[in-house]
Amino acid sequence: MSIDDNDRTTRAPPGPRDGGVDEDWTSWAPAGGWDGYADEPAVLDAVLDGVSEAAGLWHNMSFPSLSVWEWCADGSAIAIAYRDDRIAGLQTNGGVALEHFLAATAAFGLIARAPAGD
Repeated sequence: MSIDDNDRTTRAPPGPRDGGVDEDWTSWAPAGGWDGYADEPAVLDAVLDGVSEAAGLWHNMSFPSLSVWEWCADGSAIAIAYRDDRIAGLQTNGGVALEHFLAATAAFGLIARAPAGD
């Protein structure tokens, strides 16, 4: 999974497969990319609002420069890559995680971008 979204091409949002999770990851970014995007802190706050391991619905996997929030019921996820303290890339793979992501980021006009290898 490649996570830097600044140079991807636009495509339609993914559709779910039988289990509710897309086989491909879709990258999301503002039209001009993440570098210098002024609303980046607000996007991050919106995505993470209501996402917590406390209720047992979400599971977080944190790595250096990468955080993955997985919806436990269907295995769908939101992957957030960081460069320093800023978003370097956002990806989703369908299911409830995508529904949460789309609702949280609707006001920011992020664009779905082709997954790596397309």
